[in-house]
Amino acid sequence: MKSRCRRNTILSDTIVSMYMIMIRCVSLRFRVGKELREGTYQPQANRKVEIPKTNGKMRTLQIPTIRDRVVQGALKLILEAIFEADFCPNSYGFRPKRSPHQALAGVRRSVLRRMTTVIDIDLEKFSDINFRPKMVV
Repeated sequence: MKSRCRRNTILSDTIVSMYMIMIRCVSLRFRVGKELREGTYQPQANRKVEIPKTNGKMRTLQIPTIRDRVVQGALKLILEAIFEADFCPNSYGFRPKRSPHQALAGVRRSVLRRMTTVIDIDLEKFSDINFRPKMVV
């Protein structure tokens, strides 16, 4: 009998905790929505964690708050829908409903059609480059 009471107490505590989380989520949704509509939304500071790399250096990892992740997810859905229409059908990198397997299938089809030119651009360090165009006087 004692273990059954303890189980019921744990279960009821869990249900209460889940209910409180749901209330906080709904409250957060309405507050963030109001801030976004009014133009007063300000992202919170990311939590910074340093993780070791294999070469002995440290890499800074920035973790956004849940509130900011929700806003980022909503913006991603909106912007993805807008820009997806402009992408070339042969573009596969980081696009929804596209996979590396589909990219390889596209390459196979192109090879069978005797297409041999490949253009690949990796922009990983593009923002690190300091462009200063030379002025022609």
